[in-house]
Amino acid sequence: MSTGPGFGNWIAAEGVRRYLPAGIPSIDFRRVDPAGIDVLIIGGGGFLHSGAESFWRRVAEARCRVILWGLGACQPLPGTPDRGRIRPLDPSVMARIRPRIALAAVRDEWTRDLYSLDAEILFCPSIKALEGVPVRPSTRSLYAHHPGLVGKTEAQRLAGLCDQTTDHVRSPGAATPQAVVALHASVGFCVTSRLHGAVVSKALGVPYVALARDRKIVEFVRRWGGGLLMHGEIARVLAPGAGAIPSAPPIDILGNDRFAAEVRRLVEAI
Repeated sequence: MSTGPGFGNWIAAEGVRRYLPAGIPSIDFRRVDPAGIDVLIIGGGGFLHSGAESFWRRVAEARCRVILWGLGACQPLPGTPDRGRIRPLDPSVMARIRPRIALAAVRDEWTRDLYSLDAEILFCPSIKALEGVPVRPSTRSLYAHHPGLVGKTEAQRLAGLCDQTTDHVRSPGAATPQAVVALHASVGFCVTSRLHGAVVSKALGVPYVALARDRKIVEFVRRWGGGLLMHGEIARVLAPGAGAIPSAPPIDILGNDRFAAEVRRLVEAI
């Protein structure tokens, strides 16, 4: 399941889908009825926030076994437009579900500890959806914008900095997920306020600058590295002669492969 049409949610859920055996249905979380399901695999990036609380309460009231895969909490940092509107899912809701969690893999230690989960820390399963993507790095840059975390004025300034210092490619708002992946694979580096701008760049080995606007992206860079985490002004790292942004060598996917095998064994045993 994915939380909706957003790129990050799509690619994380698509990665989970590709790990699973054919025939397991994928259902939008807004339409799923946990009461009629034996095992519910919850995958995708954007579930652990207050906006999805009604879904989690339905899961808490059901009796199905639960598998968590690739989830991470989110918490906009002070000064961001979404601060106060989006909060992490209340841990008391997860506490009601925890006894029925059969397997869990989350993105970072913060998520694991916030919800007191017996969970592995694994790279986002979106890496499976990126297998075989040809990477053709260039001198161009990409600014991947999150409107909820960066205001319009600041976004224009950031895009302007990219325009001034590189052959800047702006991400089209209505692009298909496949087109967004291809765009990431075609640039020399990415400036991103979106978590999955950093995730995709890291997975493809593309250097990236992550803007610290939500704790989830801070935790991602802290856990997985491969880029620069900027809390303030980025002009100095984009200026000519500033030096290369560190490369982001691809990671192996053995952890997710092993977790996928455990999921398959559990599902097949039902």
